Amino acid sequence: MRYRKNVVRRTIAVSRTVCDFCKKTIEHKGTFNGDAVTIEAFRGCVFPEGDARVVERVDCCDECWEEKVRPALEALGATFYEGGAENLLTLPIDPDATSDGQRIPSGA
Repeated sequence: MRYRKNVVRRTIAVSRTVCDFCKKTIEHKGTFNGDAVTIEAFRGCVFPEGDARVVERVDCCDECWEEKVRPALEALGATFYEGGAENLLTLPIDPDATSDGQRIPSGA
């Protein structure tokens, strides 16, 4: 006869985030420091049944953002919309767009 003994192991995982550019661990600089760099793209379709987009994400430390990423994006012609935290979810409004985001043809 075989007797079985259930063994439960407790594992503690230490999570850390590493900058994808310099490979250094991104450290939190203190209780009230709110620095965060998020570079992500949501690509694909969203249906009433659910979100079918693929998320592409890059982790970046503050130093690489200031010294590498932002200057590279600006060199490519990127325009940054800056404002306070109260405007985090506010997108620039295109005056030539319809309510569904499509551009109005010129001369219409």
